[in-house]
Amino acid sequence: GLNSVRIRVNDTDFCKARKISLTCSREPTSQLNMVRTPMSNSEQRISTETALQLLTKQERRQILRHVAEASDGTTVDKLTQHLRGLDSLQPDGNGPTRSWDSDLHHLHLPKLQEANVLEYDTNRGTVHRSREFQTVFSLLEVIDDHRKDTWLANS
Repeated sequence: GLNSVRIRVNDTDFCKARKISLTCSREPTSQLNMVRTPMSNSEQRISTETALQLLTKQERRQILRHVAEASDGTTVDKLTQHLRGLDSLQPDGNGPTRSWDSDLHHLHLPKLQEANVLEYDTNRGTVHRSREFQTVFSLLEVIDDHRKDTWLANS
């Protein structure tokens, strides 16, 4: 089933501004709580802390955005090309020189696979959404929307 995100914030305008389905509470708290549809007891759910840790790295956020746009999954080669293309969009036109293949293969994809966000087939070099993808991606969308709203409010 679909997963939803519950955010408890003091700012009721934040709750009203959301375009996606959110349940907001006016209770004073800074804690994010993930709300899930019932799963079997044998399936472990991703914690809010784990989801937020996964989203701390810009590279993983870009990976998730790219996979979200590819309904049938993608390949490591396409992800590498996408991330290199983002590097070339840096303001000075001289994006950082990185070894995306190594970073993807040894760091980012295994971490996302371990959390059941992505399925990474090392033999085929393919990447697909996994059980927790929508939960983590929904949280990323909320964060992105909040950043946009904050930027617009401050400009």
